[in-house]
Amino acid sequence: VGDERERQAQFFLETGVRTRAVTRHAHDHGVAALAIGVGVNLATYPADTETPATSLDAAGFTVTPGTILSAICTRFLLWHEIWRSRGFAPLRKAWLARAHGLGSDIRVRHGTTDMRGRFVDLDLSGALVLENREGRRHISAGAVFPTA
Repeated sequence: VGDERERQAQFFLETGVRTRAVTRHAHDHGVAALAIGVGVNLATYPADTETPATSLDAAGFTVTPGTILSAICTRFLLWHEIWRSRGFAPLRKAWLARAHGLGSDIRVRHGTTDMRGRFVDLDLSGALVLENREGRRHISAGAVFPTA
């Protein structure tokens, strides 16, 4: 069982699928299950990326896929229980306290559309709030990049 779990963890971590947030829209429309993919570069990292990439190994941390999977699942279950018992507000507060780039200019890519503006908030549904001269946009999905 241990070897199979390790193999599954390795596959899970190497897929490179980005995390996608659950929005109130999904909740309100009866979503009963969710698959979350998290890409973590453990030993290697791609060299030709739009933004700099690294790995835990390059940063001096040697971690097995099973160890990182266990850590991710443990924290996910903790925050899931907080969300179920107390609602989204505690998650939002904790996320904003740790958010990199809050108040900074960012670029958000959704499909073939790029949006630029200042990252000002995370709304009550979990959407990123982007502000630019056109006003405020609430963005529930997309790849977020810092701007120079």
